[in-house]
Amino acid sequence: MVSNLVHWAARRLAVWSALVLFFCTPVIAQEIDLRLTQVDDSRLIVDIANAGDGSNRLFLVEQAGRIFILDNGVRRDTPFLNIQNIVQNTADEQGLLSVAFAPDYETSGLFYTWYTAIGGGMVVARFQVSDDPNLADANSREIVLSVAQPQSNHNGGRLQFGP
Repeated sequence: MVSNLVHWAARRLAVWSALVLFFCTPVIAQEIDLRLTQVDDSRLIVDIANAGDGSNRLFLVEQAGRIFILDNGVRRDTPFLNIQNIVQNTADEQGLLSVAFAPDYETSGLFYTWYTAIGGGMVVARFQVSDDPNLADANSREIVLSVAQPQSNHNGGRLQFGP
């Protein structure tokens, strides 16, 4: 009885093994034509945002404290915002880290930044765009939130508006 059971199990295993091998097809790697196009030579871009104003411009956040506009694949020479004078960027996780545009940015011109302040501490600040849509008014800064941060690391975060 035991030998019949072993014989039956062995036959069943052989049939299943044959079926598995029959239906398995070899996987062939396909060549992918992937090309990267460098569109900017900025250093340490830590965030990219779209203002949602219909212009389709991208705003590139440079850790050193500047935000540049990428318009139709071309970076504007003049920064949209330059706050290097108030941003501490001496450690790998410090600096200007994020930008978020108000949901009504198209009409209000308000946007928010997340950065490490000189002397430490993390700041959320609100700014206003100037009359020129490609330039922010750096003097319009209003601090919304300031958080003590005694360490130079773990400062990351992304600002965004949600539902």
